[in-house]
Amino acid sequence: MRGVYVSIFVVAVASIGNGCSCSHNAANNGDGGSNDMSVAISGGDIVITPADSTLDITPGGAPATQLYFARLMSGQDVTAQASWSVDDPSLGAFSASTFTSNVDHGGTTLVHATYNGLSGFATLHVKLHATVPSDSCPSCPPFPPDGTPMCTATAQTPIVLYPPDGTLVPPNMNVLQLQYDQGVGNTYFEIDYENAATDVRVLTQCTPITDSKGNATNGCVYDLSQQVWDYIAQSNRGGDPLNIIVRATDANGTCIATSQTQVAISFGEEDLNGGVYYWQSVAIGAASGAAGGIFRYDFGKRGQTPEPFLAPIPGAKMNRCIGCHFLSRDGVKMTYGNDDPDADDEYSDLTTTLIDVATKAAVNPNMLKGGFQAFAPDHSLFLASNPSGGAPTNVFTLWNGTTATPASPATVSSGSARSTQPDYSADGSQVVFVQPTSFAFPSYNRTDDNHFTGGSLFTMSASGTTFGTPTPLVMSAGENNYYPAFSPDGAFVVFNRVPLTGTPNACTNTTTAGSCPNDAFSNPNARIFIIPAAGGTPVDLANVNGAGPLENSWPRFAPTVQHYKGDTIAWVTFASTRDYGDVVRNSAMINGVAQHLCYPPESPENTSTNKNVIEDPSCLQPQLWMAAINLSKASSGADPSLPAFWLPFQDPKAHNHIAQWVVQLVGPPATGDMGTCIPDGVACSTGGAQCCNGVCCGNNTCGCIP
Repeated sequence: MRGVYVSIFVVAVASIGNGCSCSHNAANNGDGGSNDMSVAISGGDIVITPADSTLDITPGGAPATQLYFARLMSGQDVTAQASWSVDDPSLGAFSASTFTSNVDHGGTTLVHATYNGLSGFATLHVKLHATVPSDSCPSCPPFPPDGTPMCTATAQTPIVLYPPDGTLVPPNMNVLQLQYDQGVGNTYFEIDYENAATDVRVLTQCTPITDSKGNATNGCVYDLSQQVWDYIAQSNRGGDPLNIIVRATDANGTCIATSQTQVAISFGEEDLNGGVYYWQSVAIGAASGAAGGIFRYDFGKRGQTPEPFLAPIPGAKMNRCIGCHFLSRDGVKMTYGNDDPDADDEYSDLTTTLIDVATKAAVNPNMLKGGFQAFAPDHSLFLASNPSGGAPTNVFTLWNGTTATPASPATVSSGSARSTQPDYSADGSQVVFVQPTSFAFPSYNRTDDNHFTGGSLFTMSASGTTFGTPTPLVMSAGENNYYPAFSPDGAFVVFNRVPLTGTPNACTNTTTAGSCPNDAFSNPNARIFIIPAAGGTPVDLANVNGAGPLENSWPRFAPTVQHYKGDTIAWVTFASTRDYGDVVRNSAMINGVAQHLCYPPESPENTSTNKNVIEDPSCLQPQLWMAAINLSKASSGADPSLPAFWLPFQDPKAHNHIAQWVVQLVGPPATGDMGTCIPDGVACSTGGAQCCNGVCCGNNTCGCIP
């Protein structure tokens, strides 16, 4: 039986002196900088022996032990009188001066001895050895040993395609896919996950990748098992980057070809938890109206799959477009848009309804005409923009988040002009929003608030139903700034920016795609920026954005700030048309045709009159991506972002947009939706679990159709 051989150890460094505190794996030395993981350390007023030690363990095997001694600088032995501890108790524990390891994962920690106010520390490594059976290649011969000659044929060299180099991922994401180009003439592969802390080797053959549109590729895929994930993630949580190397050989094992595109990933310090709601607009190969809707996912929990929340059940057809959605931070309330099934960008046929998330019961169905909403964190209130441009134009409407009735006051001033796209800070004390220069596109004949140019960003204070005077945050000089969102601590705002192209606010000819180059809606040139909420200079998140027109759209933060190597970080999600290795290849030619933006139909960026154009095989596929932002460095003027990773729960054949986070998912899974559903306009039960589109209106009718 062939398998995976795992050898895991960690070597860390920390500043020498009293009061040194290290996180899991001793990765956080408290100075916010990187650590030299090749040097062990000891120090303090007490001398600990051994100063550096390594314990070898196997999963399920016998624990390893290490006896320690402590003496003062004067030479006095205080081993028996000292108190002993380790920074990372998940690795084991002390009994007197003897450390006994656990046997489920490796890592490094600091050993501490204290006596009469004096202290000392030493480095302890726990090295895990394990062989994990690999179902992907049960009969593979041993991979050629180190020292085997290197292959001279360049074409034989494999190439790592995914994940991107430098990515930081949550340690409880539990799922990660490696994609690599197999080269030419290779039969067997060894995938190495290695650094000073880890040596995990996976022996496999190529599992071929057929891309999301059914085209063969030269790519191969390896999905980490949960066991391998635990070995590498738990042993490197909060630690240094883990290198991923693919080695290949032919059927005879005569030489080894090693990937030249070595990439490295790192694992965050803390688990990331929360719920994600996102809109799936279409799926390749699915019938129109049978694959879209709002889905949700409980992030960080093992064995989860996306739940269709307001979406067709298998085999059913919604015949509605359930799309734009906004949620309260606590996950209790949602507003969502209900449109006819063409999924275009017209607001004349779009209505908005407030629902109770736990029951899916509608409150005051079809209360609003489209637009953008933002909930106060406790869902007691929500602000709504004016999607039709009616008088007065320089206000938001304020609504009761429980009853969907106007609050008192019923309007909130947005300043001197009509505004849109509000967002509350997590503590409810601030609101950020967009004030465009122009909403109207003469030849497109729309006054909705999803199309505009020249957007500036404003903030205002908030306290219940009392709001302050709007204050400029980012004033447009012709570029378009939009989709703002607060970081979880309220200290920063991320937003989209489309650089100025041509004449500001020009959109006079919609007969040619791209004739509205500065438009906020579905713009291929959108990039993500960050700025301190108190004001400053916007910074392009270059590592997140990548190169080229990738339509990086709708950035939204996960609910909590976290930490990595002494810095504060936050996770931001967004939609993008970049490649996901060889699985989603937006940059590939399809039947000799370059792929192009297709969503939405009938928009200034796509002038086709075919409402089903998004099913064209040459359409770009938006997918959801996520990246870490170093908030400790976000005011420095340098790019504080890390490269993004693909959210692994989504359907790679779908078009996915608008990821909205909540602290937790509310209500049990809608198991009733899996049976025979009730079509729109027909009486339903109060809970609405049997409606084809998942929603039971306040009048006990499915669908909330106007």
